[in-house]
Amino acid sequence: MRVNALQISPEMRRALVAELIKNDMFLIHEKKENKFVMDLLNMQSHGLRHAICALISVVASTVKGVEYLI
Repeated sequence: MRVNALQISPEMRRALVAELIKNDMFLIHEKKENKFVMDLLNMQSHGLRHAICALISVVASTVKGVEYLI
């Protein structure tokens, strides 16, 4: 997903990230913290950690995504 998202045009990437934020993918708005993301990153599964890092990378590729994560 990360590779595909970074290959699309910046306008489309912004739309993708806006949709992920709107759906509160990492439950940051719902829980008012980033504990859910940290719990996912602390799991022992290397594949899961790799996938989460990729999604964080996609979200952080736009200004709104960085604001969402911070």
